[in-house]
Amino acid sequence: MEWKIDYIEEDAIITIKTSGPATWEGNRKMTEEAISLGGKNKTSKFLVDHRNLKPGLSVLQVDDLPLMLKEVGVTGEDKMAILFDPSGQAQMIDSFSFFRDSAILKSLQVRLFTNSEEAITWLKSV
Repeated sequence: MEWKIDYIEEDAIITIKTSGPATWEGNRKMTEEAISLGGKNKTSKFLVDHRNLKPGLSVLQVDDLPLMLKEVGVTGEDKMAILFDPSGQAQMIDSFSFFRDSAILKSLQVRLFTNSEEAITWLKSV
């Protein structure tokens, strides 16, 4: 799993672009880096572009992701917009939805989007 993390200063949003097969350790390291950069820039808005991510996590790992996110510092104040491609990632739609639902049950603000403008609008909303 590979990722690139940037900060969009004008929107105060951390962007994360992933590629390759999803891994547990990759998700953990990526989240730690993103949370650290968010802290340095005093922002809690994260745009996670998973449109080039490939399957790699088991159902149990997807279910445990929200707890891992909390362990590395994600809180209910953070907003996470996840971009995915429904046509290119049809095999992962259920995993994305399952993750979103599990995260919401654990009081995390996670939403799924197929359009980056809509995701940014939600992140910038109060």
